[in-house]
Amino acid sequence: MNNRLFFTIFLSLHYLIISAQPSDTLPRPILWVKADSAILGAAQWHDISGNGYNLLPHSGALPDTFARLNFNRAFELENDYFTASGLPFVNRDMTAITLYQMADTAEQAIWQIPIDSNRAGLTSRQLLGTWGDISYRDSNALFTIVHTLFRNWDWKNSLPTDYRFELLKADSLPFRGKVAECLLFDWHIDDTTMVEYISYLSLKYGITLFKTDYLSSDKRMIWDYSNNPDFSYSIAGLGRDDRLGLYQKQSYMLDEKIVTGFGEIAPTNESNPAILSDGEYMIWGFDSSLLSRNGVVYLDNGEEFEVYGNGLFQRTKGREIGGWENAEQGVERTVFMTVDGSEWDGSIENYYLLIDRSGTGEFRPGEIDFYMPDYVNSNNILHFSNIQWDADSNGIDRFCFTYVPVDSILSNRSLVINGGNSGDKNGNDQKRIKNQKITDEKANAYKVYPNPSEGNFVLEADFAERSDITVKLYSPEGKIMDTKTATGQQNYRFLYQLSVSGQYLLEVSGGGETKILKIVINK
Repeated sequence: MNNRLFFTIFLSLHYLIISAQPSDTLPRPILWVKADSAILGAAQWHDISGNGYNLLPHSGALPDTFARLNFNRAFELENDYFTASGLPFVNRDMTAITLYQMADTAEQAIWQIPIDSNRAGLTSRQLLGTWGDISYRDSNALFTIVHTLFRNWDWKNSLPTDYRFELLKADSLPFRGKVAECLLFDWHIDDTTMVEYISYLSLKYGITLFKTDYLSSDKRMIWDYSNNPDFSYSIAGLGRDDRLGLYQKQSYMLDEKIVTGFGEIAPTNESNPAILSDGEYMIWGFDSSLLSRNGVVYLDNGEEFEVYGNGLFQRTKGREIGGWENAEQGVERTVFMTVDGSEWDGSIENYYLLIDRSGTGEFRPGEIDFYMPDYVNSNNILHFSNIQWDADSNGIDRFCFTYVPVDSILSNRSLVINGGNSGDKNGNDQKRIKNQKITDEKANAYKVYPNPSEGNFVLEADFAERSDITVKLYSPEGKIMDTKTATGQQNYRFLYQLSVSGQYLLEVSGGGETKILKIVINK
């Protein structure tokens, strides 16, 4: 996917978020298309706004496969564009929000509105034919962008009775890349409305907004940037908002070094079976792109632990049925997390997730939990499961990762939680750390190598006892490419050969469990 997920808005707006009362009204666009609401191969991209301004592909049909942006559907296009006719722009004002990722850094078309011999529009670097005090990048980047632009025009020539909107077209410039959503308003939307929509898009597609709080569709603050500006380098989250169609169950974070989600990782967002309540959000923010060493935590027994990374977690509870009050909904939320530990030295299996329940970042004894990983794979990816965030319901946690030597006295404390058998916070029925490596405790073992690969790679699965096995290979778009089965063995070895670059998933079922492994192909 992308090296760094990023938010770009080419306007001099410094958002003052808005402690507004919840509202039942949310202004709607006159045109709204989503890849996850489209039909593959259809003759039009359906407008979900209800106004019927369906986009017609210049090629005559939508693609017959989906690409993916942060586990969600997108279309991958090359030199194709879409047209909708008859749009009313009575006030000569409009706002366009587009979500895309370019395949190269050449100047590319985003959208345009032809007006007589003139045109109002946007490329990835400049405005077309209209006025405004807006600064643009001198160069393009390949990360995912949500682009919001207000436009106004006042042509002296005769005005058309209606307008044509052309997505991914601007003069002769082609577009190469992925496009997931486009929203078009026939007026200059206010700052609050804009933040509601771009908050939705940023969480869905794993994009970081800078210098702004995040808002839900009913104007609740779901990420408090104003009081926590130091954690805005990389922001990602999970959540549900029925008004906007958000139902994000898993997400990449921190330049894809971390994947988190509800339950267990699935090949696509829609295939994750988790059920959330409307208005429920979990959001994580980091102070940099690094998971390198950044300090020491001291416990009351005199032990010191080196810590790596620095993060903030905020939770918003679901809306109560029949009202807008925050409610727990009676559901405990446990989360998985996979973490790339390749930057860390020493025994990777001895790195733990450390959560400060107070949210202060002081990591005081009695207010912290250590989570040990379920296992570490051959690519130094740590797998954590059954993480309970916001265990004290104060809405905020601080967290990092820490190295715990196997001979630490921490092995006798109730602070340590094993993700697969967590028990309660006081240590009842918890699985304690033993003075042995975590990998020795894991009954089943898996290897994918080499990873990254140039196309040829091996999957090895070693079970504690004889077991049947099923392995499904998923494409970067989340489609099943291959299924392998075998029976009655304890050790399995499968050979694969792929010819297209990308990130693929292997779903391995056997030995009483199902595991998801990632393989990166660089051709």
